[in-house]
Amino acid sequence: MVGRGLDESEESRYIQGLAQVIAGESPNRFFQMGQAPDVLRMVGMQDVRVSIHGDVLYKAMADFLHLPKRSNKNRHNINPEAMRQIPAQMNDPVAVFATRNPRTQERAFAMLTSLSETDLFTQKEKPLLVALHLETTHYGERVADVKSVHGRRPSQIQTDLDWNLLYWHTEKGQQLSEIFGLQLSPVISAQADLSERDFMTEHDLRQYVKGEIPAPLPLKLPDISRLCPRDIGKQVYELINGDLNRLDAVIAALEKKGYSFDAARLNGVPDHPATMKEAFGRAIRLLPQHLQHAPKQERSR
Repeated sequence: MVGRGLDESEESRYIQGLAQVIAGESPNRFFQMGQAPDVLRMVGMQDVRVSIHGDVLYKAMADFLHLPKRSNKNRHNINPEAMRQIPAQMNDPVAVFATRNPRTQERAFAMLTSLSETDLFTQKEKPLLVALHLETTHYGERVADVKSVHGRRPSQIQTDLDWNLLYWHTEKGQQLSEIFGLQLSPVISAQADLSERDFMTEHDLRQYVKGEIPAPLPLKLPDISRLCPRDIGKQVYELINGDLNRLDAVIAALEKKGYSFDAARLNGVPDHPATMKEAFGRAIRLLPQHLQHAPKQERSR
């Protein structure tokens, strides 16, 4: 299924960095992993290089290898053998979630793997997640940095499934959900009409790798009947995670709810969540036939 992506070989720079940490070293440099996997590009990531810093590798295995405590912050208990599988897991993950880079507020991604981390306190297994942020180098090049490899509580994964899902591998996902007791909605568990999906699957990925662009997914809106356009705009922007490539889906979904969306209102608006949310609110208008039922918008004092 995978057409291109991260280097999975034993001679890769990633494996070299891993070996240095396992040997007790603390490499203060980035290790190139390859190009963004097909699955990430399919859900909206740019075609960029992916790298991981030695510090991230160190923290991921620090407790398992009993490495010196340079800091107690963000230390993890991940088996080196699991870490060796990270490139392959990222090339063909269980799921991809939409997140945010807390520093820049730009869209970011988290990849759910079929690996796990043993919690030191509870001794329970936690699904292993890989978090990536888009960054800009000193030379102006856009790259994707792996910011963390860590176990995540099943309850947190459940929240991501309910609200942030971009991609789901149906077979792997079913197996993982049975292991960790995740509750899958009918849409995710493939018991509903595919037209109801607002995420992609391995079927879409196969199409993408072949050069066949998957059909755009419909956008499912929550209940917005009691919201004014300003608040609807904020919710819609967050729902698409700032991806302006989904404006056609936004327009179609809002029309079904009785609203129009004037995309021209976004022209010249700085690409930042705060300004974009306001612009989305200004772009939304209730269609004439629905005006009498519109909720009142409070005036600012």
